[in-house]
Amino acid sequence: MRSDLKSIFRDRFGKDPYERQLDVTEAILLGLDSVVIVGTGAGKTMPFMIPLLLDDKKKVIIISLLKILQADQCSIIINFCELILKEFRSVWQGGSEAKVTLNLMDQSTIIT
Repeated sequence: MRSDLKSIFRDRFGKDPYERQLDVTEAILLGLDSVVIVGTGAGKTMPFMIPLLLDDKKKVIIISLLKILQADQCSIIINFCELILKEFRSVWQGGSEAKVTLNLMDQSTIIT
């Protein structure tokens, strides 16, 4: 079975799967409950998709917390930026008010 899975994966995606992907795929095909905890971008979704290539009548439900993680990371960045802006404003309390702009894309700060 493992060599068939490798072949299907290679034909469809043009590269060999990771061994851990094959382990999880086999567990799913054997009807075992599976929980996969791996970092972002490590290919954990693929083992749940490979069975779909074997049988077009199969259905897979994938629950991803990526949106929650993205929202959390955005919140952290926004809070950090607000803290930085607060610090810059406190520095410029004296005479005239300064406008501080943070550009997260190129990590630049503009003070005018």
